[in-house]
Amino acid sequence: MLEILIIIAVVKAFKKKAQEKNLNQTIWGIFGALSYYLPILLMTFLIFPFLVGNRIIPVSTETEYMIYSFIVNIATGVACCFGLYQVLKNTKSESANVDILDNDLK
Repeated sequence: MLEILIIIAVVKAFKKKAQEKNLNQTIWGIFGALSYYLPILLMTFLIFPFLVGNRIIPVSTETEYMIYSFIVNIATGVACCFGLYQVLKNTKSESANVDILDNDLK
């Protein structure tokens, strides 16, 4: 449930920043959602089980595993989102197309 709320907030933030910069809101909203969700999937199915299996993260019960997994997933997703948001923030705005013929140069 918390992850769904985070994805909604991320998509809104990315769309708002894209709108401020005159960029495609839909594309940046999708990028925002994917920048949160894909690292979580990667962490859940590949990285975290590897870390627990090699005892880098000591887990003794199933409850501990779920709690650590949840914390690591949220932290990873937010970190990746933040990184992509900084890229969006530093992206140059699309300038308005100005036609030279529209200027009154008499």
